[in-house]
Amino acid sequence: MKVEAQRIVVRAPNWVGDVVMATPTFRALRENYPDAHLAVVLRPYVRPVLAGSPWFDEVIATEDRGLGRFWALTRRLRAGRFDLGVILPNSFRTALEAWLGGVGHRIGYDRRRRGLLLSAPIAPPRDRKGRFVPRNMVDYYLTLCQHLGCQGLSQREELFITSECQARGDALLARHQVGPDARLLGMNPGGAFGSSKLWPADRFAVVADALAARGFRIILFGSPAERPILEKIAGAMAHKPVLPEPGELDLDVLKPLVRRCSLLVTNDTGARHYAVAFDVPVVCIMGSTSPLYTNVNLEKQIIVQVKVDCGPCQKKVCTTDHRCMTRITPDQVLAAADRLLSGRFGRLPL
Repeated sequence: MKVEAQRIVVRAPNWVGDVVMATPTFRALRENYPDAHLAVVLRPYVRPVLAGSPWFDEVIATEDRGLGRFWALTRRLRAGRFDLGVILPNSFRTALEAWLGGVGHRIGYDRRRRGLLLSAPIAPPRDRKGRFVPRNMVDYYLTLCQHLGCQGLSQREELFITSECQARGDALLARHQVGPDARLLGMNPGGAFGSSKLWPADRFAVVADALAARGFRIILFGSPAERPILEKIAGAMAHKPVLPEPGELDLDVLKPLVRRCSLLVTNDTGARHYAVAFDVPVVCIMGSTSPLYTNVNLEKQIIVQVKVDCGPCQKKVCTTDHRCMTRITPDQVLAAADRLLSGRFGRLPL
């Protein structure tokens, strides 16, 4: 039986990739509660990820730091008189905010000792010894919808591009003399999670040059904090790439640029999930993180990862020799790219 609600608030995840992997849940809530007022609470920096989406009647942007913001959000939730809260992050704070905010029915995972704050605490997946078992985040979030009684669930990740955003993307490419017939190929060598996710920049340059020699225009994606990595790659390349100027690239305009690409080569970051949402083939170079968290919608993805005795460690910074990344060669990544560009989808035998 479906839980009935007229005013729903959903707390979005905090990382870009997780927000994209939550889009099937957002869509399911909208489709199963078509007449309800649906609000989303999110961190301001991920708001552009959901720009243009048709699901939400209200967007509440807040940071997860500081008592002032905490009490401001609880007051906002009380004023909203929400009768259902879907809490996707696992933190104690997000459950406490919903509880103090007077949200009627609060559903989320019973983790980090917050079960008493939830009306419907859902047991996370665990093995026989009680240890948490990683699950891909699309299904992890959709499970909450299943417990609400939602129907017609789909794993398809989805993003939207406004006409203004598309115009910005077109203008950026025009400024860099990328014509409409150019074969664009994206490289995303950064990663906000931490340096443990980063494949060496000089190897990205080797792969980028090899693909540029085959007629592709290479475009480098990254945040302002990752600018030194992008400049290092651009400086090492024999073929000049498209390197957006500071301030040209953000999480909104990144969407039409990724959609324009024939292929994306990336670390395990948010841009990877943009590509999945736009059905763009993607080579994902994975090191310290477990593929179990993202093992979904793999039809046009190849994960390049080597087995090491210390991984996957889930650490933000490697405490040894970063062997999970340094043992991945440019030839392995190029082989994956060749396979995808030739339409041979599926896992690459390494």
